[in-house]
Amino acid sequence: MKRKILLILSSLMLIFCVTACSKQTDSSTANEPEASQTEEEKGFDMERIRKSIVIKGQTFEIPTPLADLGEEWTWKEHENSYWGTDGNGLVYLYYKGEEWFIATVHNYYEGSENEGIIYNLTIRTSDCSIDGLVPLESTRQDVVDKYGEPVEISERTGSYRYGTVDHNVGLGPAREQGLTIGVDENDIVTKVTISYYVEPENENN
Repeated sequence: MKRKILLILSSLMLIFCVTACSKQTDSSTANEPEASQTEEEKGFDMERIRKSIVIKGQTFEIPTPLADLGEEWTWKEHENSYWGTDGNGLVYLYYKGEEWFIATVHNYYEGSENEGIIYNLTIRTSDCSIDGLVPLESTRQDVVDKYGEPVEISERTGSYRYGTVDHNVGLGPAREQGLTIGVDENDIVTKVTISYYVEPENENN
């Protein structure tokens, strides 16, 4: 009788150990994709970043031709858009009639403004984000943790810059692909500007 009881107890212990090990393995496996995904979101990847723009809950990406904006998006030329001869301009962007942001466009010429391509925009409010960075909420440390040290820190504004930097802009389009991130004296992100310039095949010279 004692032998039967011992056999039953041994069997129960074996089942318990196997089940516990199985759950531990499943738990470890379940955590692996999450860790992998977090790592993929780090590092400066302009192709990921340019498609990771969220403005007031709506996804957006650049470059985007004005002609390709969806039905709920509209635009009009900014009153300070005076670079037409250089193929560069400023436009107000509206979603369902509400102004959401101002964008820089290139390939933008008188008589064919609709062929302009949005390649630069700035977000300044906490209901917007670029690659997970949220103005008025994210910090300087969040930026460094995500992208590492910047390629340049602006002497004039103290903003962090990542990607390519065009120091020969003049009045023409800035031929850049990168981020400029403004921070205040408390190390809080105040704005994020994204530029993604691609030379259009039909650009006028």
